[in-house]
Amino acid sequence: MIENITISSTVLIAMIVGLVQVAKWAGLSTRYAGLLAVICGIILGGINYYFNVGLAASLVSGIIMGLIASGAYSGTKALLK
Repeated sequence: MIENITISSTVLIAMIVGLVQVAKWAGLSTRYAGLLAVICGIILGGINYYFNVGLAASLVSGIIMGLIASGAYSGTKALLK
């Protein structure tokens, strides 16, 4: 089961990066890219993990995936400017 979670997390991180990039191309300010990545991570993580490990774990894993996808430091720095 751990192997499946790792593989799906890797794929979801790539999807989050792609979704955020598309949003930036569509006009989203770079300032909000990190926030969008975390929101996408929560949504995709919830969909992916809800059926396997429960809601709380899915939300935490989604936040982690979003932070990884956006780069926690650069996203926070841009949002606080």
